[in-house]
Amino acid sequence: MKKFLFSVALLIGGMAVASAQSITPVISGNFELMPKIYSYDGAKFYAKIYDDDEHDHVVSYSILDDDFKVVHEIPAPTGGKLEEYSLVEYRTPVITPTDTSAYDYSYRVLVYLAYDKGISLPEEYQLTIDDCNSYFESDAYSYYDIDSTYTNGGRTYFIISYFQPGEIPDKNYPTFYYCLEGGKLYGVSVNYKASYTGEWKKEKANVYTTDEKEVVDVKPILDDTDLPVESYESMTFLSQTLFNDDADYEFLVVKYVVKAGEPSETDEDGDGEIDHRYTNYRAVSDSWEIVSENGTTLGSIKLNDIGDNYSWDDYTYAFLHLFKGKFYLVDDWDCYYRIDKGSSSSLQKVAMPVGMKMFPTIARPSDEITIEFEPSANNAVRTLSISDATGRTVEQRTVAPDATRIAVSARRLHAGTYIFTLTENGKQVDNGKIIVK
Repeated sequence: MKKFLFSVALLIGGMAVASAQSITPVISGNFELMPKIYSYDGAKFYAKIYDDDEHDHVVSYSILDDDFKVVHEIPAPTGGKLEEYSLVEYRTPVITPTDTSAYDYSYRVLVYLAYDKGISLPEEYQLTIDDCNSYFESDAYSYYDIDSTYTNGGRTYFIISYFQPGEIPDKNYPTFYYCLEGGKLYGVSVNYKASYTGEWKKEKANVYTTDEKEVVDVKPILDDTDLPVESYESMTFLSQTLFNDDADYEFLVVKYVVKAGEPSETDEDGDGEIDHRYTNYRAVSDSWEIVSENGTTLGSIKLNDIGDNYSWDDYTYAFLHLFKGKFYLVDDWDCYYRIDKGSSSSLQKVAMPVGMKMFPTIARPSDEITIEFEPSANNAVRTLSISDATGRTVEQRTVAPDATRIAVSARRLHAGTYIFTLTENGKQVDNGKIIVK
């Protein structure tokens, strides 16, 4: 999307060349151009007004005249808030000690003091309590906690616990018992086994809120002779003319709902029973709504259900086509929606093209992507173009007239969504989409 960024100094300086009068804009900041098809009186600039300096949330849109003065204020469409989170379900563990081992730890402490602390030690160095505490607090014991230290009869005892994430959740268990006697450190280590046989528990993690609705960027790609090849011009967020004939402006808004992803299940203790389950609940695109500047919803349509292979951005932009006098919106999954303009504005889903055969549709960097298509009916050489989500062409291949298959290594592609377009004599004849993880 092309953004038109103007500074007050540039505006005043540029206009002073054309006129002796100076003009003081009443608004400054980031402006965008609304193409002429979206307004009854031609192209115009508008400004997005944000609620903070971070530009995270648009609160209104300002329509500007030729002097960049505000002539109309439009509040941004609003909705409720949605909660996204991860649901963690697990069976409570039963912990039992399995075995013990005894060691002389004096040498390890001496090595730590000599190398990590840079202390020159005599041959018969006697370890002290401070030496041992320094060792236990070093990086070698970053997952350990000293539970207690006490001295009795010339001996000093240390009890240390080790936290094993995922194995013994939410609790530390005594793992080492040390004894310092006569300048030597001796220890016994205890190993534990967790059997997940207790009751099931649930808790939420990674909780945060997000907006229920978001304004869609509508990008004009106009051609009244055929379904056009995509070109990349300005997008816009609002329109006065597309959906009805009144003077109000309307927005295309995507509405989200929270859905559960595929759960991840594990057997933590190896007994053949599932005892840990992790499920992500995320906001996914559910429908498009036509919303008037007064907040009224004029029409809505359910969007194509793309299952678990969703992306937050799948329906936050749309392409506008003009075909035989009718306007069509095309979503990111190549589904066409006809705009039925009138007093009861609506969108009608009219096609979901099958496209070329591609597999895998969700590829890993190590995969080879196979594309299958029909041979040329005109015995013509064709071109296969690969473009990313921004429209940038990342690779092109020449395809022989009789070819029906081509392979592309996913290693050449960064993570994201890619469009594969097959053209013949400058016309698009087939297309498909994949996601690289």
